[in-house]
Amino acid sequence: MKAGQQLGPHRLVHQLGEGAYAQVWLAEQRGEHGFSKKVALKILKETATDADAFESLLDEARLGGMLHHRHVVDVYGISQIDGRTFIAMEYVDGATLSDVLGQTTQDGVQLPLSVIVDVVLGIAQALDHAHNAKGPDGEKLRVVHRDLKPGNVMLASGVGVKVTDFGLAKATTNQNVTQAGQVRGTPGYIAPEVWAGTRDFTPAVDLWALGVMIWEMAVGDRLFSGGVFEVMSQAMNGDLEPAFGRLTAARPELTPLVRQLLVREPATRCQSAWEVVEALEALKRRLDLPGGLELFLELVGVQRAENRRGAEALMGRATASDDPAWSQLINTSELSSTDREQLRVARQTARKEREALAQERASGSETAFQTPRPKLPLEIILGIVVVILGIGLWGWSAVQQQERGCVVFQSEPTGKQVTVDGEPTSLLTGSAVSSAEYPAGTIAVTMGDGPQTASVAVLVEAGRRTVVWCTLDGSGACTLSAEDGRCE
Repeated sequence: MKAGQQLGPHRLVHQLGEGAYAQVWLAEQRGEHGFSKKVALKILKETATDADAFESLLDEARLGGMLHHRHVVDVYGISQIDGRTFIAMEYVDGATLSDVLGQTTQDGVQLPLSVIVDVVLGIAQALDHAHNAKGPDGEKLRVVHRDLKPGNVMLASGVGVKVTDFGLAKATTNQNVTQAGQVRGTPGYIAPEVWAGTRDFTPAVDLWALGVMIWEMAVGDRLFSGGVFEVMSQAMNGDLEPAFGRLTAARPELTPLVRQLLVREPATRCQSAWEVVEALEALKRRLDLPGGLELFLELVGVQRAENRRGAEALMGRATASDDPAWSQLINTSELSSTDREQLRVARQTARKEREALAQERASGSETAFQTPRPKLPLEIILGIVVVILGIGLWGWSAVQQQERGCVVFQSEPTGKQVTVDGEPTSLLTGSAVSSAEYPAGTIAVTMGDGPQTASVAVLVEAGRRTVVWCTLDGSGACTLSAEDGRCE
């Protein structure tokens, strides 16, 4: 294939990428009355003569035609012209997550937490759509991507996150069946049960890959490395605790979720992509994360095109975040020295203001009135104070009840120690002191001691009671159930 070549209504512009059996080209689709549209063409190579490559392209087209979501690359159709088989799909003018991670690693900078959260939210929403999509007959397709990895996630300014390449996806519409003994996918993101030989591809397969990707975005390294057999051994039997330690050192807020996604037993792994969405939305509410993916992409855009609008937007919003990763990104950007200095000063000023406000709140000090105020009789002042205190206590109690949820700890055997977020508690499973209230969000729960322990990430929901039941027989199996209610 070469630039300028015509495939039906499509004129090839330049190559975007290449895989084992196909090339991806940017093309211009032309029509009557001056119609023109940029599309991406995935063209089967002439050398890819095996049936699997052809069927994989057909499956991607079939599934793409039934998946319509703002975080999934849209597929327009499949054609055979001049002996070439290709699918036409949405063109995303951006970079892959793999490219972004490679660049940040090369620059020695960390992805801001708000960027990681936005990217994972987009991927999780795309997976939730695919896992629950229905075909023309109304039946669930049960689509499992099976090759989720940073190279199959596109990031673009004004567009956000786009998941692509459903070529290995499994669904009820698939015509081909993977033969026993074959493991297809990218080794570093293949779930343990797939390595073990399962052909029952469930959403848990994609959720394992998502957990690996979150770890890599947070830590800036590959979770599993080496040859195929080394990666397989690490995924199936390796000790993940050192990896969780590195994650906690880099981004402790993400550790409970990643622990739940990287449970080796698929039945006790996080069971749905929507659980990931809910956990991250709760995290965003709790931390009030400024910035985000769009801000990050504007900064990357400034590096590429010296986009002044992007620089001004960065000026206005980067100062709001106390995440040092933003400072790292600004220092490595190609902003002018004047812009960098202004941002540095603005962030330093904002940080001092936050610190001063925190000290003021801690000391309880208040700013005195600048002009004298008329004095009120002492009895009236005391009455006002009592009313204000009463309203404040009532409001505080209402907010506390509204924003907290109950967690009940049960296990077999009972009477075991409960640890929450790494801190031992006075709670014992199955006893009179087996429940407690926590702020809405995600907590990391461990029950038991020694070899008979189980750990699980628990989403605490305001006004709801969540029962956590763990079997302490060495399997580490836990189940969660929630209903409206409080601890009492």
